[in-house]
Amino acid sequence: MKKRLTLHIGDFNTGSTALQTSLSENRDKLYQRGINYPASARPRSKPISYGVLSLSTLDEFGEHTPEW
Repeated sequence: MKKRLTLHIGDFNTGSTALQTSLSENRDKLYQRGINYPASARPRSKPISYGVLSLSTLDEFGEHTPEW
């Protein structure tokens, strides 16, 4: 079976929060249809935001987190 990965990569205020909220609230229904929306590695202070996760990977790839 061919697998596909879809990423929504947008700057701030591009609808990311609404999309993440909807996916998070429907995680079980998505999983039943073969779609895995991961629940791990998300900051507890913002349980539906992956922004901090993406920044946290910078050091892993030899880059540094912005000072802002």
